[in-house]
Amino acid sequence: MSIAISCPAKQISCSRVIVLQSFDNVKFIVDKEELEIDTSGFPPATTPSYIGEVSSLPERSHVLNILFQYVGTQSHRPVLDQIEFALIIKVAEAAEKYEVHKAITAVQFELRKFLKSNSRELLYFALTYWNPQLVEEVAPFMINTPLQEIETLMKHCPRLFMKWASRKNDEDRWRVLFSYGTFVPDIVPVDPLNGLHLSMPRKFLEFLQ
Repeated sequence: MSIAISCPAKQISCSRVIVLQSFDNVKFIVDKEELEIDTSGFPPATTPSYIGEVSSLPERSHVLNILFQYVGTQSHRPVLDQIEFALIIKVAEAAEKYEVHKAITAVQFELRKFLKSNSRELLYFALTYWNPQLVEEVAPFMINTPLQEIETLMKHCPRLFMKWASRKNDEDRWRVLFSYGTFVPDIVPVDPLNGLHLSMPRKFLEFLQ
């Protein structure tokens, strides 16, 4: 479990706990063993800590307060459907960053409620933490977004961007498919649609269907 505190860190016995401090100087006492079991982004429970030692985190307390409720066997979990998007996306980012497994599962479910209202933010989140399923789910809500904007977001994911571009029914679609054709090594020698010798990706025809 985790407890938000305001007392001096030196008063805390640290044999089994770690003290984590938020950006706005709120301290959380978290059980080391529970932290090791429920996350993958913190040091193991056997890592020694010392009286008065505090580890600072860049997240604010209202984010960590929700996040740490998914550590340990607490009987009550946050009521996420009452949290606004600005906060829940911060919790989702922290959950991915520190690999808080229960929080990732819970928050991912809630994020789907914002597919229509916050599609751009969710696409950025999905690309940042590489969630192809979420990319697929948000795509229908961004089908009219200019490809140049999508291309910027997906600059490190050329295959994914080419698949996205194939859904567009305009001239930009062809510009994208041909410009990315020589970038992906899995190619065929001839474009069967036009009989042209092009370095087009092997998945090209699948994208067009």
